[in-house]
Amino acid sequence: MAKRKSIVLKVLFVLCACVFLVSAGLAGWTWYQQKQAADAFAALQAQQQAQMQAAARDAANAAEALAAGYDNLHSQNADYAAWLNVSGTKIDYPVMWTPSSPEYYLRRAFDQSQSASGTPFIAEGADIDSDCLIIYGHEMHNGTMFGELDKYADANFYKSNGAQSITIYTRTEMRRYEIFAAVQTRILGDNEEGYRYYNAAGPLDQAKFSELVGWLKSNALYDTGVTPNAGEQILILSTCSYHTENGRFLVAARRVS
Repeated sequence: MAKRKSIVLKVLFVLCACVFLVSAGLAGWTWYQQKQAADAFAALQAQQQAQMQAAARDAANAAEALAAGYDNLHSQNADYAAWLNVSGTKIDYPVMWTPSSPEYYLRRAFDQSQSASGTPFIAEGADIDSDCLIIYGHEMHNGTMFGELDKYADANFYKSNGAQSITIYTRTEMRRYEIFAAVQTRILGDNEEGYRYYNAAGPLDQAKFSELVGWLKSNALYDTGVTPNAGEQILILSTCSYHTENGRFLVAARRVS
């Protein structure tokens, strides 16, 4: 009996060791992949920052510097649509656009390799100039991609210096957006009634504009005192949220320049 018990304990020990080694290996591989992705994006960020610094130093040739920065990234990947920067956060990434396959970059890096973190991308039905521009990004636990977007759930963070604006760099423009709502919501089931913000991407007539803005304002976590005016482009950054099943966290902004 004692011998049999000893054998069982040894088997259990070996099994536990195997499970530990496999788990450690998977964790290590995940860390390695995330580090690779972070390093690759850091290189892209350095390229973008160099062009923006050049534009700041030489205002007379700022447009040329802006175009050069865009062309540099677009030459590396023709799916590149714009550069996104959210003040007060680490969100500083390229934005991709693949209208024939909108979620192509859900699990792909900028170079199109497989990546758990993906790359921010424009929603189906929209483009960079749409009345309602929705950009999706993963809520990564290491704080990359849209991992810091939910900081805007705290009104004090929103009120902090420099945390109210978003900038998008296209080939010809540096667009500034003013944040007006932070919203916790979720993806609705097929048979559920309710407003689906994710269907608003694209063109908006006056009625759809009012419906979208009204929903965002009425569901906002706090009052920013900012209300979009008719005709202003609406930008929505959307990521996963774990406050409920199929949860989403949104930051909405209006274009002001």
